[in-house]
Amino acid sequence: MLSGLDDVAWDELDHAYGEATDVPGLLRDLAGGDDDALGELFGTIWHQGTVYEATAYAVPFLIELLDAPATDTTGLLNLLSAIAQGTSYAEVHEEYEPASVRNSPELAARIERELEWIRAARTAVAAGAPTYLRLLTSAPDEEVRCLAAYTLRACIEGTDPAATAMLDRIEAEDSPVVRAGLILAAGGLETATPSLITGWLADPAAPPRLAAALVSVHLATGSSVPLPDGVAEVLERDTPSSLDALSTLPWSALGDDPLRWVIEQLDEEWELRIRLLRGWMRHDSADVRKGAVFAAEHPILAWRPAAAELGPALADRLSDPDRDVRYWAASLLADSGHAAATATDELWALVAREPVRHNEPAAFALTALCRLHDPRAAAYLAERLAADPVDLSGLDAAITAIGPWADVCRVPLLRLVPLAPAGNVRIVLIDALGRLYAGTDNPAAEIVPLLRQECETHPHIATRVLGDLGPAAVDALPELHSMLTHDEPFVRVNAVRAIWRISGDPAPLLPVLREIIETGGRAERVHALELLPELGPAAVALSDLLLPLFGADDDWLSVRSAIAYWHLTGDPTTVVPALLPHLRTGPYGRAALRCLADIGPAAGAAIPLLREEAAEERPGPTGGGSPADDDEDDWPTACARTLALIDVASAN
Repeated sequence: MLSGLDDVAWDELDHAYGEATDVPGLLRDLAGGDDDALGELFGTIWHQGTVYEATAYAVPFLIELLDAPATDTTGLLNLLSAIAQGTSYAEVHEEYEPASVRNSPELAARIERELEWIRAARTAVAAGAPTYLRLLTSAPDEEVRCLAAYTLRACIEGTDPAATAMLDRIEAEDSPVVRAGLILAAGGLETATPSLITGWLADPAAPPRLAAALVSVHLATGSSVPLPDGVAEVLERDTPSSLDALSTLPWSALGDDPLRWVIEQLDEEWELRIRLLRGWMRHDSADVRKGAVFAAEHPILAWRPAAAELGPALADRLSDPDRDVRYWAASLLADSGHAAATATDELWALVAREPVRHNEPAAFALTALCRLHDPRAAAYLAERLAADPVDLSGLDAAITAIGPWADVCRVPLLRLVPLAPAGNVRIVLIDALGRLYAGTDNPAAEIVPLLRQECETHPHIATRVLGDLGPAAVDALPELHSMLTHDEPFVRVNAVRAIWRISGDPAPLLPVLREIIETGGRAERVHALELLPELGPAAVALSDLLLPLFGADDDWLSVRSAIAYWHLTGDPTTVVPALLPHLRTGPYGRAALRCLADIGPAAGAAIPLLREEAAEERPGPTGGGSPADDDEDDWPTACARTLALIDVASAN
C-alpha cells in the first residue's frame, strides 16, 4: 500500500502552509489509523474550502487508503468530497485584495493557475469512482454508503456511467436514509427523468420522499419544468419526521440545522418557504417549532417581504411553552424592523411576563419594542434605569435604541451616567443620552457639564455627542479645544466637528484634518474624510488632498475621498468616474450609490452601469440590509431608485 508515495517530488509542491514535504508522513500515519493525520490533511491539502498544487497528487493515495483496515473511511470520504468541491484561494479572497492587486494581470494569472489545480484535484477524485461505487453497494455502514454517494455526486457528470449506477442502486437500497442520500446525489444529474422523480415521491418512507421533493424544486427553479403536484405537501408533512435522518446525511451537515437546511434548498420558492415555516411553527413537536423559528432567519434576511409575512406566526410563538422557541421568535422580531409592529402587544406581554435579563427572550422583546418606539418600553426602561441599585442586565440593546421618543428616560440617565462603571457601560449610556438631547428642545445645560467631565475619561463619545448638540454646547469649547491635540486621531476629528458645529467656522480647524488625512492610519483617515461632506465648501482648501486618494488601494479611502470631493467642490465630472468602479453591492457600494443620487442628472455617466445593476436578480443577505434597516432597499431596487433620480427624462 502507498506504493510510489516517495516517487512524488513533494518538496516541489505546495499546500496551504508551504512545501508539501509533510504529506507523505501524514499519509503513512493515516494508513496506521492516526486520526490526527486526517485532521492535518484537512488543514493542508484542503483548507477551509480551498485546494492547492499538492492536492491532486495526494488524492490517489487517499483513495487507496479507503481499503486500509485501520483508516477512518467516513473521514476519508469527507475529505475526498471536500476536495472535489474545492475552490481557489486567490479567487475567494480577490475582493479583499487592494484595488491595484485585484485588477492586476498577476492575480488573474494566479487564479488561472489555481483553477488548474482545482480541475486536476476533481479529476483525481473522480478516478476513484469504482471504489466509491463498491462502497455504495457493499459497505455495511449506512453513513459510509451515504458518503460514497455524496462523493460520487461531487466529482461526476450526468454522462458518467457512475450516474446510471447510482440511479440503479436507489431501487435496490434497503435503507431509507441511504435512498434519500442517493436521490439527492443522482436527482440533479441529467439522467434523472421526471418519471423517476415521480416514483421517488411515492417512496414508502419519508426521507426519500423529502429528498425527491427537494430535487423537484431544484429542477423547477429557473426553468419551464412545473413543480409536480403534491411536492409542497410532501415537504410540509415529511420534513419534520425526517429530521433525524437528515442530520446523518452529509448534505445537511453543510447547514446549521436540518430544517433550516431544507428551507435553504428551496431556491427562489419564497412563498413555499413562508407556507412551510408557518405550518411547522404550529407543529406539535417543540423541536420542530424551534427549528422552524430558527430557519425563518434565512428568508427574513434574504427576501425583504418575509419579515412581514412571518411576523404574525412569530408573534404567536412568543407565548410558546418552549423557552428556545420564544427566544428565537423574539430575536427575529427584534431584527424585523417595522414588520414587527403587528406584534407589539405580544412582545409587551412577554416583557411583562418574564424577567428581562441578558440572553433571555424578554430582553429581545424589549429591544423590538424600543426599535418600534413603543411608549410601554420607554416607561419600562425608565423604571429600570431609576432603580436603586440599578440592574442593566439585558438592557444594552434596548438602550441603544433610545431616542427622543423615550424622553421619560432622560432624567434617570442623567442620574445614572456618573454612577455607571467606566468603559462600555457608560459609553452606551452617554450615547443614549446624547440621542435624547440632539435635535430636541431639551435644555442642553443639563447634559453639557456631564459631557465636559467625560472628555478626559471617555473622549470619543463625549466629543461626538457635544458635536451633535451644536451651539447649545458652547460652554464645552475649552475642553474641545484641548482635545485638538489628543493622542487619538479619532478624538481630534470629533473635536474638530464639535467646534465647527458650535462656532460655525471650520477654517482654523482644517490644519488638524489635513494632518490626519496626510499621516493618519487607514481608519483615522476614513473618519476624517467622512467629516468633510458635513463641512462642505467651507473645507474646499483640503480638496488637493483628495484627488490622489481616488485611486487608493483601499476602497473606503477611494470612495470617501471621491464623496468628499463632490461635497467640497460640486464637481461631478471628476467624481462620477471615480465612484463607478465601486458600484457593487456592499457598504462602500452603498456609499457610492448615495453620492450618485445626490449628484443627480449630472451623474449621467453612471446610467449604463446602474441599468445593469438594477436588472440583476440578487436576493440574499448581500442584496440589502437587515429588515431592521427599514430605509435600506435591496441592492437592485436601490440602484433603480438612483437611476430614476439621474435619468430624469427616461423616468418621466
